Amino acid sequence: KNPFFCNLMSYTDIVRRKDKFIMFHNRIIFAAAINKYGSLVLSHQILNELNNLYFDALYLGLPLVHNSKKLSRFGYYYPEYNTFKAVNQIKHVLNTHISNLSNYKKKNVQLFRAYHPKARSNLSAFVKLLVKD
Repeated sequence: KNPFFCNLMSYTDIVRRKDKFIMFHNRIIFAAAINKYGSLVLSHQILNELNNLYFDALYLGLPLVHNSKKLSRFGYYYPEYNTFKAVNQIKHVLNTHISNLSNYKKKNVQLFRAYHPKARSNLSAFVKLLVKD
């Protein structure tokens, strides 16, 4: 609905050349979007390496193709702006994700433990932020 955004996107090749190849929607509840549009999460971030969407996708065992260096050990990582490596990761997901799902979920547990709000290291770091010497 944002006129500036619609105008900006109308200049991109992907919008001009491909009829209904890319669509833009208002915010949608994540579970509803996954149910309606597919179950691969492709993300590109700039200065937002711990996006909640990543944790949601990984928790559900959905393939997450992303460029978050902080989470590079989880999901399917591609560095920085390297779209060729992102495409290779998507191909890898399509060929192996289902057969590797059990290992994928087990590995993700490490991430959830590390970022759990009650993890001792996280509580200590939070206290340090609150109490300045």
